[in-house]
Amino acid sequence: MKKKNCFEVAVPAREIRKRVNELGKLISKHYTGKNLVLVIVLKGAVVFYADLIRSLTIPFEDDFIEISSYGSGRQPGKINLIKDISVDVAGKDVLVIEDCAETCRTLDFLLGHLEEKGAKSVRICVVVKKVGAAKKEVPLFYIGFDLQNRFVRGYGMDDGGEGRGDKDISYTN
Repeated sequence: MKKKNCFEVAVPAREIRKRVNELGKLISKHYTGKNLVLVIVLKGAVVFYADLIRSLTIPFEDDFIEISSYGSGRQPGKINLIKDISVDVAGKDVLVIEDCAETCRTLDFLLGHLEEKGAKSVRICVVVKKVGAAKKEVPLFYIGFDLQNRFVRGYGMDDGGEGRGDKDISYTN
């Protein structure tokens, strides 16, 4: 018999909305007058990105990048670039929009990749940072929520393909 998953709400939808609006204001203030490119990491960050851009008050370009970093199940695997950005970031300020900073291996790879493309600056915005999980030292400039180092789903993040559309961010047990 398959064990039924149980979920514990870590961040309710109303708190997510409030924090995303706050992040939008901070980002707009910081990037006023700059040539901003948002690089959205597929697939988990799409929901966060969609909400975040509604609170931005500045012009920006955007593009999507897809990176695979999981092996079997929930175990980290080899980092593979599946879809690269097509926008030219040379000489521009780049803000990476990511769902979750866990080991930071993917974000470390992405920083180097965008710097190689000639980005003027690269900063990272995540909706979730898992406290104590980082294996790489990566500066996170905008953080939605610091959460326990447990697996989460919802608000764009999935658990084996399930839960991506959940409105809350929940711990899985």
